[in-house]
This record gives sequence, C-alpha cells and structure tokens, in this order.
Amino acid sequence: MRVKLYTADTMAQALELMKAELGDSALLVSTQRNLSGQGIRITAAIDDDFDPTQLPQPNAFSKSASDMAEILQNHGVDEAAARKLLSGGDPEARTAREFLFSSAVKGVQFAPLDLSHQPKAVMLIGVSGGGKTLMAAKLAAKVRMNGGKAALISADSVKAGAMGQLQALAEIMGSPFFKARTEAEIARRTQEALKTYDQVIIDTPSFNPLSKKDTGAIAALCAMPKTESVAVIPAGLDPCDLDAHLDLFCAWKVRRAIVTKLDCTARKGTLVKAGTRLALAHFGESVSVVQGLVDATPDGFVGHFFKQ
Repeated sequence: MRVKLYTADTMAQALELMKAELGDSALLVSTQRNLSGQGIRITAAIDDDFDPTQLPQPNAFSKSASDMAEILQNHGVDEAAARKLLSGGDPEARTAREFLFSSAVKGVQFAPLDLSHQPKAVMLIGVSGGGKTLMAAKLAAKVRMNGGKAALISADSVKAGAMGQLQALAEIMGSPFFKARTEAEIARRTQEALKTYDQVIIDTPSFNPLSKKDTGAIAALCAMPKTESVAVIPAGLDPCDLDAHLDLFCAWKVRRAIVTKLDCTARKGTLVKAGTRLALAHFGESVSVVQGLVDATPDGFVGHFFKQ
C-alpha cells in the first residue's frame, strides 16, 4: 500500500491531485485543514499490484521528507518553496532534522560577510521596519571586535530620527559617523572613508516596493561601484510580499541577505524563501548591538526550525 499526502487550497483541488497521481481506485484516508487555517491537507492510499521488488524499498527518506515538509508548512513555507529546498535531501537521512540539514547544504547558499581588515563598503537595503539601522551598528561592532575599524554612514533622511539613532549608536561604540543625503554624497563619503577605515557600513532609506520613485532610487544606489548591497529582510514577512521584495533584490543584482528579528518571530519560513534565492550572510537574533549577529551556516539555519 502506498500512502501519499496532498495539500491544496480547496478540497476539490486536493482530490484532483490525488486522482491524477493515484487514479480512481485511491482511498481517502483523512482530511484536515492546514495549521495555518488556510488550505486543505488530505491523506490518500492505494493498493499496488506491482511486484514489491520493483518498488523503492522502505527507508527513512519518505517519513523524514514528509515530516520536514509538514514542519516547513507550519512555518509558512509554500509547497513550491518547500519542494525546491527539499529536493536535494539525503534519502538516507534518519530524521527530519537530518533531512533538512542535507537539503540546506545542497539547496541554500551561506556566505557571511568578511568583517575583518579587508577594505569593503556594505550598503544595507530593505523596507521599513526591517532593522537596517540596528544591523548597521551590529556590523560595525563586529568589525571592531575583530580588531578592525568601521565607519558608519547614514543616508536615511526619510525616516524620522534614523540619522540620530545611528549617530547615537556610533558614539557609544566610538565609531566614526557621517551623514549623506544624495547619491553623489554617499559615493563621495564612502570612497573617502575607505581610505582610512577597514569597513564602511551604509544605512540607506527604507523603500516602498510599490513606489517607482523609491525603487528607482534604491536601484541607483545598488549600482554604485565598489559597494556591495546587502538585503536586510525581517523574519515573518507575508510570503507574497516577500516574493515581491526578493524579485526586486534579484533585479538589483543583490547577492546576499541578512534575516533579522528571528528572536521574536515564531514562523521562520522567511529563511527558506530568502535562502533559496539569495545567499544568507547573517542571522539577526537579538536587539543587542554587540550580541545576536550570527554567521549564517547550515547548522544555524536548521536550528531555527527545531527550537522549542
């Protein structure tokens, strides 16, 4: 007997999926709503007349993969994204955790920023409320803890108090602080600072993804030479909004992402969506400036889906 799990928006769609794969003789074993409250999950079974020796032998793959798919679903990961991630899982994995680890090793890029003495300018981009300003301070603090010197540039003249907030954090850490309000001024300040400091961290204005003016301005900043743009993405974003943001980041040739607010978000599906389209650089796991900036690794990625 084969047992299969199907998810869909409606019962009719789920039954169509069942019949398309298993045929009219399939038995409906159980039905239930997804834990998110949206969509239907059904379990179906069918007796096979095939020679059992010609079928894949039972092993931990099916259960581990199925268990992990359900865990991801509970974290708000849609079926397409889950399939993309889990397609590379180790068929010999004994547990869901092991299966996710093997999937992450193959399906997610992990590329922490080099926060050492290597001269580099990093520009943080993202929507309002993502934690760019705090992340800029965290990165500067990490550079200092590594024995380097980092300058902070605030280009966020849109959000009330943003420049003052970063300036106050810079003063506490003893980091040089500069303001820049135009694209030309940002470029000039950045190149000047790179002559003196190991790293330059730039906090940009938040953008409205529905505004052509905002997205055009950020696109221009992302094209700035000798500067790497890094997306700052808060955990817990609506999946559809997140897809739209990732489309923009990819169009702007952004290669890396920092996922923030993981300490105060129960559903971690953002990690999967972001990690299968951009390289994950760091995880933001605390509001503390000197703590909670964690290099992104497969172990850390997996841990977020199994924390109690």
